[in-house]
Amino acid sequence: MVFRGQESALAILRQLGTIANDASFGVDENGDLFFKKRVTTVVDTFQEGVDMESLTMTTDRSLMCNSLLITGDYIYDPVTAPGFYRYQASWKNFPSVAAYGEIKKEVYLPWMRTNEDSYNFAVQFFTQYAWPTIRHTFRTRPVSGLIKPWDGQVYLLDFPGTANATQIFEKIRVEFDH
Repeated sequence: MVFRGQESALAILRQLGTIANDASFGVDENGDLFFKKRVTTVVDTFQEGVDMESLTMTTDRSLMCNSLLITGDYIYDPVTAPGFYRYQASWKNFPSVAAYGEIKKEVYLPWMRTNEDSYNFAVQFFTQYAWPTIRHTFRTRPVSGLIKPWDGQVYLLDFPGTANATQIFEKIRVEFDH
């Protein structure tokens, strides 16, 4: 990666997290910086009526994108007239465009310089963002230990015990009663 001195530490960590397939990063409860590969193991299971007091499911289209214009960094080529040009590629997820209409995003990824890299990025990006996001919000009964989003996924069961979702969770709110 090339840094020009104007990037913040947060911008650099975000780029590295994106390159590392959505790695988690931040500061833990001890004040230490961490950078972890996404964990797919299940850290806890919650069932409505047993461990959960409430469970709601919503469909969110606010993060959807099915048409992507990627602008990368400069490619220096003595064959082209000015000798350099900025890498650009355009990708679409056609099934999502047909179902929901075209939703465009332009992204600047300075490490992007080849069609293979941009294609791989677009495939992973569309896997996550080409379709509406299903969000589960639930309230648990008191638990003894704190689970953290970067430790893994949670497994959710509805009232009859049918699998509802296995997901990485984004937010946790802790309430204290005394």
